[in-house]
Amino acid sequence: MSLQARRSQSIPDWFVIERLSVEGAPERLTDAAVEGSWEDMAALAEAVERGGRFIGRRCAVVVHGDQVIMWSPRNSETPTYVPLEDALALARQLRAMGALR
Repeated sequence: MSLQARRSQSIPDWFVIERLSVEGAPERLTDAAVEGSWEDMAALAEAVERGGRFIGRRCAVVVHGDQVIMWSPRNSETPTYVPLEDALALARQLRAMGALR
């Protein structure tokens, strides 16, 4: 599963995490948008990198072995499990985007 973070076009300093379909089209990661501020994305990436957890208002992540559970605490009914390798790639992308200082 390939993940990407996209900057919101309508809300400054806001990010949405998406998965890419086989065709490369962006899709929601879960049944609800996993999104948040720069600070949320920094905390999410840090949790993934150190094998921990972060639970914010609209994005959450828990590393469980070689799987990472991601969801929106505010809106998700079911979490999504992604490979740790893909979550680490997302963290690197966030750093490259400048979300992490």
